[in-house]
Amino acid sequence: MGVTYNNRIVTDGLVLCCDLASKRTYSGSGTEWFELTTGGSGIVANSPTYNNDHFSFDGTDDYMLTQIKSVTDTGYDGSTRDAPYYYPKMRSQFTVDFVCRPYDTITIKSEGNSGYPGTNGQKYIFGTPFNAENLSSSNAAPCISIGTNAIQIFGHGPSYMPCYLSYQASLATINYYSIRFSGSAINLFINSVNVRNTTQVNRTLTCGFFNFGQGVGSYDGVNADFYLTRLYDRSLSDEEIRRNYLSTKERYL
Repeated sequence: MGVTYNNRIVTDGLVLCCDLASKRTYSGSGTEWFELTTGGSGIVANSPTYNNDHFSFDGTDDYMLTQIKSVTDTGYDGSTRDAPYYYPKMRSQFTVDFVCRPYDTITIKSEGNSGYPGTNGQKYIFGTPFNAENLSSSNAAPCISIGTNAIQIFGHGPSYMPCYLSYQASLATINYYSIRFSGSAINLFINSVNVRNTTQVNRTLTCGFFNFGQGVGSYDGVNADFYLTRLYDRSLSDEEIRRNYLSTKERYL
């Protein structure tokens, strides 16, 4: 049974909640899943294996697609592009929580804020195609790569995909990850413990995740078991991050 709406988790600022242990998110079969804050539906693509409380993504073509909307960019080229339904609420200050277990390694990259090392050797659990704002030179979209040996966070824009944060550790088991974005700073928590911080972000980040597991553009998706994610349009406090972890840990850890 899912714990998505017990009274222990943080709901202030929650814009997306996907809890695969809850039948309200996924019935156990079919190609439709439901987001728990709005009730909107998304698509389960290419038949990832469902195991009662998680999907197993194969790293090739399995993914989940969120409910999307069209956004017309008047500041770049006037084109209309897809964006997740919550766009652009998660800008500069936001938090990404998720539970997963990866099965492949990724290539370790040096931290920085220029170049495009994120175009190879990664397994993206959250990837962001170019959206209306991230095509400008002052903006970027965050992307999260995870493997059994590391978790890395990249910024994505045209000719721009630096590794803002790289944390190396043995991550081959199920863990609860919280990533707090706040201006130039990123704070990584694993099972509510702050393990890595950076201030490498040199662009305005706007979160535009509308798929889980697929990767970004032509770059590789993740081979992992994916249990849940919660997205917030504000930076959670350390206490709130621990509260979310404690509300969920008995299910997996």
